[in-house]
Amino acid sequence: MIRKPIVILALLLGSCANPYAQFFNPSPTPVPPDRVDAAAAAAPAIYNYSANPDADAQAMMENGFGYLGASSFNTGQRVTKSELLDQAKKVGAAAILVKSQFTNSVSSAIPFSVYHPGQLVTSNTNGNFNAYNNSGGSAYGNYSGTTTTQLPGQTSTTYIPYTVNRFNYMATYWVKLKPPRLGVGVVDLPQDVRQRLQRNTGAMINFVVNGSPAFKANLLRSDIITSCNGTDVTDAKQFLSTLAESSNELQLVVLRGNESKTIQVTTNSP
Repeated sequence: MIRKPIVILALLLGSCANPYAQFFNPSPTPVPPDRVDAAAAAAPAIYNYSANPDADAQAMMENGFGYLGASSFNTGQRVTKSELLDQAKKVGAAAILVKSQFTNSVSSAIPFSVYHPGQLVTSNTNGNFNAYNNSGGSAYGNYSGTTTTQLPGQTSTTYIPYTVNRFNYMATYWVKLKPPRLGVGVVDLPQDVRQRLQRNTGAMINFVVNGSPAFKANLLRSDIITSCNGTDVTDAKQFLSTLAESSNELQLVVLRGNESKTIQVTTNSP
């Protein structure tokens, strides 16, 4: 009588699917396989997000990690570390950033019906008899009997209360990259920067990899690259294309604040 509602409740609250796999969204710009550092640790390292997730992602890129994708979901089911690691290994991650946050509680009740069989009622009957015939003969005796009757049963329903605590879960997956050729990430100029500088062209550095040629040449985040080896830079895509065709010796012209600087960089080999 007691085990059945517990089983029902477990089925209601639990699930066999791995939510980290079920709700995984890959990066829109996949990491090229030849950029992956195959010597990275096989067991993914797990780090907790701080109160500033954007800064955490920035730090991962500055430390030479590439973004593979993210799992994001809200659930009241039990989520395990093994499920997280299974998904990380599936996508080839060397590191994971994770966080969870309580969102709300959901309370309800499960109806549980029990059938109660009707009682068995036993009736006893007994007596005696005398019989006579026209020839003057007679007979006598007694009798007894037992009758069993099943009365109708009844069903009773009780309600088992439960409360489920729900959480938002977030995990991002990162792969260790080989040493970069230059070591910067670039984006097109944001609208506010265009308005401030009164220009549309250029590629803005949004991170510099620690220990990279760009790091050693003192390129900084938010520097705007306007020229590469004498070729004007129009946007991020064009800069990366120019970089791919350049020699290991780069002459970059950058805007830092309102000041233009020329910076020499010796890159790693392609």
